[in-house]
Amino acid sequence: MTDAGNRKLTAAVVSAFFVLTVFVFAPSHVFLTNLVEFNFFYSELLSYLLLIAAPFFLLAVLLAKFSPEKPAIHQKGVTLILSLSFLLWLQGNILVWDYGLLRGEELEFNTAFLIVDTLIWAGVIIFVLLKSAFFYKHARTLSYTFIVIQLISTSFLVYKKPPMPSFNKYELSSSDKFTFSSEKNVIIVVLDAFQSGLFQEIIDEDSSYKDIFEGFTYFRNAVGGLPTTNVAVPNILTGQYYDNSVPLQQFIKEAYFSPGSIPRTLKTNGFQVDYFGSLYTMYFDTEIISNLKIRSKPKIIKVVPVFDAAMFRYLPDFLKGYIFNSGRWLLREFIHEGPEESVKKEASDKPVKKPRTAFSEKALKKLADVRFISDMMKYSNVVGSKNVFKYYHLDGCHHPLVMNEKIEYEKKSTRKKQGCGALKITKIFLDELRSLQVFDNSMIFVIADHGYGAVVKASATPLFLVKKFNGKGPMTVSDAPVSLSDLSMTIFSELDLPAQCSGQSVFSLKDSDLRTRRFLYYNWFTPGFDRTQEYIPVLTEYIVTGNVLADESWKATGNKFIPKNAEEFTAAQIPVFLDRNPMGIILNTKLLQTEPDFFAGVGENWSFPEDSGRWTTSQTASIIVNTESVNTQASLHLEYEPLNKNNSLSVYMNGAKIKDCPDGNNCSINCLTFKKGENIIELKAKLPPETPQDTDLREVCYNFKKVSFDAPYFVLPEWYRGFFDLEGTDADNWRWCSSEGMLEINNTSSYKRKIILEMSFSNYSLKKSELFMESDLFSEHYLVNVEGTTFRKELIITPGRHTIKFTCNADKVKHSSVPEGSVFRINNFRLTERSRDYYYIIPPN
Repeated sequence: MTDAGNRKLTAAVVSAFFVLTVFVFAPSHVFLTNLVEFNFFYSELLSYLLLIAAPFFLLAVLLAKFSPEKPAIHQKGVTLILSLSFLLWLQGNILVWDYGLLRGEELEFNTAFLIVDTLIWAGVIIFVLLKSAFFYKHARTLSYTFIVIQLISTSFLVYKKPPMPSFNKYELSSSDKFTFSSEKNVIIVVLDAFQSGLFQEIIDEDSSYKDIFEGFTYFRNAVGGLPTTNVAVPNILTGQYYDNSVPLQQFIKEAYFSPGSIPRTLKTNGFQVDYFGSLYTMYFDTEIISNLKIRSKPKIIKVVPVFDAAMFRYLPDFLKGYIFNSGRWLLREFIHEGPEESVKKEASDKPVKKPRTAFSEKALKKLADVRFISDMMKYSNVVGSKNVFKYYHLDGCHHPLVMNEKIEYEKKSTRKKQGCGALKITKIFLDELRSLQVFDNSMIFVIADHGYGAVVKASATPLFLVKKFNGKGPMTVSDAPVSLSDLSMTIFSELDLPAQCSGQSVFSLKDSDLRTRRFLYYNWFTPGFDRTQEYIPVLTEYIVTGNVLADESWKATGNKFIPKNAEEFTAAQIPVFLDRNPMGIILNTKLLQTEPDFFAGVGENWSFPEDSGRWTTSQTASIIVNTESVNTQASLHLEYEPLNKNNSLSVYMNGAKIKDCPDGNNCSINCLTFKKGENIIELKAKLPPETPQDTDLREVCYNFKKVSFDAPYFVLPEWYRGFFDLEGTDADNWRWCSSEGMLEINNTSSYKRKIILEMSFSNYSLKKSELFMESDLFSEHYLVNVEGTTFRKELIITPGRHTIKFTCNADKVKHSSVPEGSVFRINNFRLTERSRDYYYIIPPN
């Protein structure tokens, strides 16, 4: 082969390495490890990938063919593509950094990741270009090798992939999305992550939001079933709790065929059952859902999310922010197909109404909930008398928080603003039902699938509003002990259908009823967990026996449901109640006593205790310290981890800043002086300025693993009348004194204290001099010189002040480094206070 032919072949092989990595192997890897995220088969994806890759490969070959003939330029260009291809493979398969769950917030960049990626990418490119002759010589071999490696790994993923989810065979028809019955409608509207407490806050501040829910009952003592959508929705619609005993997809199938399955039971009883929610939370079968149709071959637009995810995984850290721009994926921002088009296409023969409310083009493009309500105003109608069940799952208060209270797009909104906007969308929805004259004959649930935040209790307190058939009057509030798993029994009871399921009708419960409700919690951020696995991390069972907001209502049963592949989940934080008191004080719901007159306990804005610690639920959380003594001293030690690594922590006491804690996970403050009575310590988190005000990052700021106090220093030394300032270090220190000096030992408590006094005395001369110590505690006489004389004494100190007078007849020291008038010095003074079975050393002061 000629040199020109060799160059073209080398360029073609290297181009194939690049194109196959970018357009075939990378998206294949992402797809095969996230099957539940996509509603099509790999064979369908692969055909599109090859179709997309082909023109790019041809383009690369043409560029190689018409590239400059100069060997040096050709060589540099080919080796540059080779290095980029290798780096993409390396980033996507080796340098895979953990970004946690991409929920819509701005990426929390790790400086180490940025530095490592930058150094590796820059280093590899520079090295390959400097050694271009060598790498060009082996370019074909290297390209073939990495193509084969990726081909083998992709084939292995295809071979090992789990059974395809049920939804891969079907797709949801939107032709009757907003069609209702003139007889009976059962409607569930889920506002994702809308916490009950937020709704209470909103209606307390603006009562007009209560008017939205005329005829509804607000159950503010509701408990969720599980903390995330993927397992919470099956619980809502079937009453079943996932417990890791079988693979999740198997559970979903069994749950939706169980007697408590709302969609299957209603469909069996003649309802039109239309589901518009997450694919992976429903079992797709014509016995369960009415709006199913055999899925046609996906449009090429469906592969856009695969490429977005592939770019995020395979590009270096410093480019990931451009791909995932606070939840606005790069390609999906440019290529968008909203639900309005699908509804319009399938319902083109139906009358189109003019919406009574107009929305901005930006809101329609960027906000799925706005598109939902806009479509409803255009296409809602009443057809026939067949009873209808509708399930709508809206974004609600879920991340990203990009909607304000005016139902407008706002890049950095807050949870409260978005919550207000979601409620106004709900108002439009309910008003539309009224205009269709189907509001009265509808049973309507406006609920959340779970709460929000990293705190167990917060994730278990969802919004829960229900309207009976023909419900009338202003919104009422109930504290009845209800659960999201009660929906099945509630619906079946109201429809007079035979019920063979657990739970109770929420309308049969009273505020005074005592009832045990169940909540299963797992840590979404457990290392090693993702949705490709057949199980979820360890579930911990809690029961709630009273008001859901009261810590004392919660109890861990001790039951933990461990997945069969538990070895894949390491270092999981399993929350259980603290039933022990390690050394120091772990903040608990009760005041913990370390001494007879020193009490410390939680103040405001704490979660209830978990095994991993205790979360602050606001930017400021407080600790209350009460002491019966004056000027009690103790040291405070904090061990914590921030939810957002960019948080900073400051400690205040009684309104004054004490310390800005350094970056890291530990902070200690020595010798805090507490006044008699109540003292308030505040732990204040400072967030990055761009953080939305009501995001999880603000509501759940720090997880405090330990908040402890060293035993308080009740016996305090005070030096005066002749003693000079302390010099030296903690390990080696001294204090000069004139011919006379006073040391006052102050027992600030109301009890006798055992202490140990240790020190040594010295002067500045070999000549020995006399030193006298006189007090109501003891009297001593020593001979001292420059070599030093040691002193150690155990004492019982009664409450109050005790003065020790020092007198020494040594000559005055004449040296520039020694305070003028000095006669002797006390070295390495140590007062150790015995408290119970431990000794606590008071630092020098």
